Amino acid sequence: MFWKTKPKPGMVYLGESTRPDGSKKVYTGMTRRSVWIRWKEHMIGRGGGYTSRGLSFRPLAAFWSRNPCKAERTIKSWDSSRKRSFASFIARRYKEKKDY
Repeated sequence: MFWKTKPKPGMVYLGESTRPDGSKKVYTGMTRRSVWIRWKEHMIGRGGGYTSRGLSFRPLAAFWSRNPCKAERTIKSWDSSRKRSFASFIARRYKEKKDY
C-alpha cells in the first residue's frame, strides 16, 4: 500500500522588494527554518535572484502553516493588492497574539 506522507510544517512569509526602476513587488516565500534568518538573507542580498536584484527588501508578515507549499502557491496566485491586505491582516494578528 502507498501511504500519503504528511507535509512538513513551516512558515510562509511576505515581503516587499524595491526594484532598480523604483517599482515595488510583493514577494511570497516559504521556509522551514527561522523566518528571521530567511528575511536577513533577503536583506543582505543572498535571498535568491528575485529579491537580490532589487535595491531593498522589507518584511511584511509571516505565518505558520501545516502545508506551507500549498499556502505559498495559493498566495502567489493572488494580485498584489490582495497580498498587501492579507499581509496587514497577518501583521495585526501577530501583534495581538504573538504567533511566531
